[in-house]
Amino acid sequence: MALKPCVCGNPLGLANCCGKKIKSKPWTGVPVKKTVREAIDDLTLYIQHRQLDKAAVVADAILSKIPNHPKANYLLGMSAFLQGQPQQAQQLIAKAFEAGLKDAAAHLNYANIVGQMGREDLALEHLLIAVEVQPGLKQAWVMGAQIAQANGDHESALKFTNGLMTQWPEESAYWKLASDSLHALIRDEEAIDVLEKGLSHHPGQPELELALAGILELRHELTKASEIVDRLLQAQPAWPEAVILAARIARREGQLDKAQVSLESIEASRTLDDSQKNLLNAEFTLLYAKQEAFEKAWESAKRMNQAARRCRPPQGNLEQLSNFLTGVEKVSGLLDLTGDNSEASLLSPLYVTGFPRVGSTLIEKLLLQQFNCTSVSESDAVPRLEKRLFSHFGKPWWEEAVFRDVLSDPGRWKKELSHFYRTHQDTNQASTQSILDKNLFNSMRVPLLSAVVPGAIVLRVVRHPLDTLISNFFANFMSPDSWHTDVLETANYIAVADAHWSRIKDVQGIRCLEVRYEEIVRSGQLPETLTKELAGSWASPREAPEQETCVHQTRTASYEQVQGGVHSKSVNNFRHYLPLIDKRVIEILEPMMARWDYAL
Repeated sequence: MALKPCVCGNPLGLANCCGKKIKSKPWTGVPVKKTVREAIDDLTLYIQHRQLDKAAVVADAILSKIPNHPKANYLLGMSAFLQGQPQQAQQLIAKAFEAGLKDAAAHLNYANIVGQMGREDLALEHLLIAVEVQPGLKQAWVMGAQIAQANGDHESALKFTNGLMTQWPEESAYWKLASDSLHALIRDEEAIDVLEKGLSHHPGQPELELALAGILELRHELTKASEIVDRLLQAQPAWPEAVILAARIARREGQLDKAQVSLESIEASRTLDDSQKNLLNAEFTLLYAKQEAFEKAWESAKRMNQAARRCRPPQGNLEQLSNFLTGVEKVSGLLDLTGDNSEASLLSPLYVTGFPRVGSTLIEKLLLQQFNCTSVSESDAVPRLEKRLFSHFGKPWWEEAVFRDVLSDPGRWKKELSHFYRTHQDTNQASTQSILDKNLFNSMRVPLLSAVVPGAIVLRVVRHPLDTLISNFFANFMSPDSWHTDVLETANYIAVADAHWSRIKDVQGIRCLEVRYEEIVRSGQLPETLTKELAGSWASPREAPEQETCVHQTRTASYEQVQGGVHSKSVNNFRHYLPLIDKRVIEILEPMMARWDYAL
């Protein structure tokens, strides 16, 4: 008969663990023996009351009797954390888990510690264990949802938000959290279903209604969205987010004067916070550009970006990017110069890349119409692989020693990447179709792609750098990245990214192709040479190319443009703003314009 584990999780059993007695005089001053379980209670109280010296004495007594006692090591870890020693805390608590500790609160606290150390992946892993051990531990569900959403891991976020929504349906905020996760995964029909069910539990709840209207607007269901927003504004006429959404719908319906009146009704409000000012000026920017009031559009974009920098302080800088790209270029020399594309197949991924706002979403739309493929949109598959490699090796993949290890066993990491893609494809019931990944920054991961998915294709989209610059300056990105809120900084990033591509595009083991945005806009279709090459090595052509049979869904800043046909106003749009552009910007971008034969 198998021995029943001790209450603390120790496989030695109660009699050989917490049931044993030890002398308590070292911390009580009384020559009385206590059971280890009683000593653990004392240790817990000492830590709760921050009597950490006494806690250490109790822990020593327990561990001298029961080496590796799970609960004692856990509590010692918490004591270390309270003393500002997170690494020691992590080691001690991990040791407690190895010894058999199965305690939901311990996994929750461990997740908090490693999360603060930047190990969000490990934090999520232990939060899942916490809610498995104790399903009613709401704090673990909430923390998991928050960490996953902040980290862009929407699949994990969905697990936690679903748990919150299912167990605590009386909390309307959890219905919105679940819909946000689905919306981020471009599973809008499910997101709408969640919001409608949430509204059946909470009729007329304003935040749920506004979220529903926002998704309907993105799906181009403007009449339905407008009906909801009008109802909300009847109850709260000055609700900034509702007013801004109403103006957006009016602008998209061509009612520019109505949109302007709506925005001006809250413009002078002194109660707007920076986030609301950011949204307001973003909508003014698009409205003025539509009205061809170019100087007003420029000034609104400046105010939008200033508010963005206040509510989302910029992260990262050009020096960090340059150092990263130097490392990437260095390890590219380790790739097998005699390698071939023997592993290429019709299921190898196509990576559409380029700087943001170069027209990649339009190209994605055309590819989906013409080829039998499934898009994972701006997938986090390769970034997740990066994090997995860092978690495994303790260093980034672009360090030489790590990259050599990846090259020594690429199959292992290809399986992990395939798993990330299958997660999305199973959701979309398209697991046999070729993959289209539109994470634009994969152009900076070409050596990793070459090592892990040889035979894949990287398609870089190129657009006039000044049009790219203006489009980025006018787009209201919701990220804290530093490259998009200042034109001078954006110009430097565009130049560095393009120079990197010119040095990396001939790397072995992967094919790097290029296409110009202007060529597609002028012809209204993909270049014939490109479609022939992709048909032979990436995906089979559709027998009858799909036209506008459904709304193309995307979460990019260009979602409005791709709902309609191809238009030419986006070509040489920068000329409207030339008098407003800092001359230093043009000097930075001149080498790129010369390389690609673009003119002012």
